[in-house]
Amino acid sequence: MDEPWLRHYDDGVPASLEYPRVALTHYLAQSASRFADHACTIYKDQSISFAQMDTLSDQLAAALGALGVEKGDRVGLLLPNIPQFVLAFYAILKAGGVVVALNPQYKQRELEYQIEDSGLRVMIAMAELNALLDQVTQTLPLTAIILTEAEDAFCLADTLQQASKSQQFEPSKPGVYWLLDLLRSRDRHWQPVEVLPNDVAIFQYSGGTTGISKAAIVLHRNLAANTLQFRRWLVGLEEGKEAVLAAIPLYHVYGMVIGMSVSVALGASMVLLPNGRDITAIIQQIEQYHATLFPGVPTLYQSVNQHPDVLAGRYNLRSVKACISGSAPPLFSYASSAASAWVGDTPPSATAASAG
Repeated sequence: MDEPWLRHYDDGVPASLEYPRVALTHYLAQSASRFADHACTIYKDQSISFAQMDTLSDQLAAALGALGVEKGDRVGLLLPNIPQFVLAFYAILKAGGVVVALNPQYKQRELEYQIEDSGLRVMIAMAELNALLDQVTQTLPLTAIILTEAEDAFCLADTLQQASKSQQFEPSKPGVYWLLDLLRSRDRHWQPVEVLPNDVAIFQYSGGTTGISKAAIVLHRNLAANTLQFRRWLVGLEEGKEAVLAAIPLYHVYGMVIGMSVSVALGASMVLLPNGRDITAIIQQIEQYHATLFPGVPTLYQSVNQHPDVLAGRYNLRSVKACISGSAPPLFSYASSAASAWVGDTPPSATAASAG
């Protein structure tokens, strides 16, 4: 063989792929059509179906357009792993915008740098960060701030039946809006923006470990290709039948692709955990929702391995078919760490892929 590494591929993993020239939103539309009633997100026992998520993101895209977001405009996300992140991410893309996902734990100086560097003017954020954003707007011209609370996740589906006839948005104060209000007061005549494969989808900032954090400019076709790559690598997963434990942050490109985009392309349910350090919650959610894909990092798998309830066999984690690990030291054994986490006669296959 000219490519000896191919011998180590799992059966069913192709040596090469033909990549469709589609926008990333294609996968959501596809799953909304094929798996309309299947849960797209699960958060604290509340689910939003793929059909609902597709419609809700249309509604928010229309609202963003009414607020002046045009094709190519950058829109920030300051959200943890809650359904609003998934909703806002696809809404921004549908509006033709560019997602700038920021760490919601950033301090003012870090936020100001990335807001100014990216040129974003609209921010979708947790309401608890409003005071921080007030300080930011003293020096940077954000034209609109859209706020949400974690509990709003339980009201999202209700807005599908509560739409106002008004297309006017009443800010709670100048430039500040509530996400639920925007969803209820949508523009019924909104026309979808044409989003092309070569359009920019995200500005993804590096961790800044070797200097100033820099934004990688990523196109729709880049993310669509990366999504398909992982989809084909995970040969044991079936479309419309899986659940993904999304404990790694979606604002990082690893979680964004593996935790969210691959889930959407698979028609898999995303079990969302805002606190990825809560190991008890992780093992409980794996058992409760029979999670089949668990992306993580070595320290996370080690914590699961060493959890007293796992060591004592109190939880059944046999549903997990695969783990994907990133952020490891070069000599760390990905597969042994991931596979050893599971209780059972035969550990699941652990697929190791460095996601940065």
